Amino acid sequence: MKRLFPLINIILITAISFLGVDTIYQIFAAQLNTVAWTEPIIAKSSLSPVEFKIPPRSRYRTILERNVFQSQTNSAAAEIIKAEQIKPTERNLKLWGTVVGTDPARAYAIIEEPGVNSRRKAQFLHKRGDIVQGAEIKKIMREKVILSANGKNEILQIVKPQSSGKIRRTASAYNQQRNQPIRQRRVLRKSQIQKAISNFDTIMSQANIRPHSEGFQITRIRPASIFRRMGLRNGDILTAAGSRPINSVTDTVDIWQDLIARGETSLEIKRRGRTRIIDYRIR
Repeated sequence: MKRLFPLINIILITAISFLGVDTIYQIFAAQLNTVAWTEPIIAKSSLSPVEFKIPPRSRYRTILERNVFQSQTNSAAAEIIKAEQIKPTERNLKLWGTVVGTDPARAYAIIEEPGVNSRRKAQFLHKRGDIVQGAEIKKIMREKVILSANGKNEILQIVKPQSSGKIRRTASAYNQQRNQPIRQRRVLRKSQIQKAISNFDTIMSQANIRPHSEGFQITRIRPASIFRRMGLRNGDILTAAGSRPINSVTDTVDIWQDLIARGETSLEIKRRGRTRIIDYRIR
């Protein structure tokens, strides 16, 4: 019996501990049940959702006119907004290209006036303030010109090349047309290039440049002109300059600017159906 006393004591202690813990749990559970549970109150808004719409660009006209951020007065965004509200001109004029830089006074527009001084179509280089068929050139922008006559503004858009059903090809596509295009090299003087860039009036009077389905075609090249020194001939089609396709008259001006900046460039032309590449180097 003495050996059983320790075992009996352990059993009694375990039973007493279990009853004590159970009693404590029952007391806490009774207290929790006396607390009343209330549903949370969720506030609901009576306002209907507002649909967001992007406002038109004309809504920001006041910001552009006030020049809040000290930007240029004739910013590109303001010019686009104003140009969109001007009606196209009905005058017998064709805009073949524009040359626009940072200085508005040195912006030029190539405008064709059919039947002026001759039976043939004539191209003239105009700048701001010139009079064309009774209308004053008020502003020259990229690929468009604003005319003013009798207190009303008119817009003259650039002539888009007429598509002949062929997809415009890039310079690499032209190279693939012939396995080995004709390649030649020419050396030009830096003074000649600088003189040509400094006076656009002289450049545009030395030849006629107009859009073509494959680029820009040059005709009526005068002897001793910068185009003749570059090795160009009447009827040549300018397709790419420095491996970049020529899509506007401004791209043709980049040829001379590349020569001044880098000292070399290339011009891809198409002459009588054959691709030619002329590599230029300046000295």
